[in-house]
Amino acid sequence: IDVNSRPRRAFVALNGDKLGRAPVTLELERGVEATVRFSLQGYRSQERLLVPSEDDTLVVRLEKKSRPKPPPIKTDF
Repeated sequence: IDVNSRPRRAFVALNGDKLGRAPVTLELERGVEATVRFSLQGYRSQERLLVPSEDDTLVVRLEKKSRPKPPPIKTDF
């Protein structure tokens, strides 16, 4: 299975084992479940449960983490 992320270069882990950065090619047994996790600084991590079939491709779009809103500025001195 070819695995990639948007943005590219996200860290990829398979069943909890770190593999490297996307894009990667996974050698998985057909019909056997596997969990793939994507993480990249500044983005929300995502996890996918796969049951591979032949010639699968997985592309995951990571969403940027939202920054916390700053506290309101007091204007009454």
